[in-house]
Amino acid sequence: MWALDGDSFQASIRAVEGEKLALRLEDGSSRELALAKLTEAQKKLVKSWVHMNRPPDGFGKPDRVIRLQTLQGQMRYDQEEIIVPPGAKVRLEMLNIDDMHHNLILCTSDSASGMEVAQAAWALGGEGFEKEWIPDHPKVLFASRMANPHSMVHSYFTAPEKEGKSLCLYIARPRRLHERGASRS
Repeated sequence: MWALDGDSFQASIRAVEGEKLALRLEDGSSRELALAKLTEAQKKLVKSWVHMNRPPDGFGKPDRVIRLQTLQGQMRYDQEEIIVPPGAKVRLEMLNIDDMHHNLILCTSDSASGMEVAQAAWALGGEGFEKEWIPDHPKVLFASRMANPHSMVHSYFTAPEKEGKSLCLYIARPRRLHERGASRS
């Protein structure tokens, strides 16, 4: 719960830039709050969010920033294709506007990879949430953290060096990305 000038509202953190906190409200609108005006509990929440969404040590500045948004109740994202140059450093901003948890897994591009990884994730059973539904599988190239309902998660990865076909985009059911263009992730 956030508050601004006596007005309370539900929102998720979208970004922290300088001395401003950018929030996304449940209706899709945005609000900015001055960090200095937050309560101690809110400052603690912001500090935790910044810590969880920071790039890995040594990552440097991303070459590409990609924003994906879940589609409400559809178990998919607003984009089915992510195109980045080989070796590009990518910040993935995943906005989950859905009422359920979501993550994203990129895996190798052969036709069976998506289903194999999905089956391995489903086989996690009771350990699924603890492992954020990310199976230990050789075809997993990158996996985001789990995004809680109505939240934003930033994840970082480096695209494979080798140009190739599209990679599998996995949510709760496997999906293939389109295969057009030169290099994909």
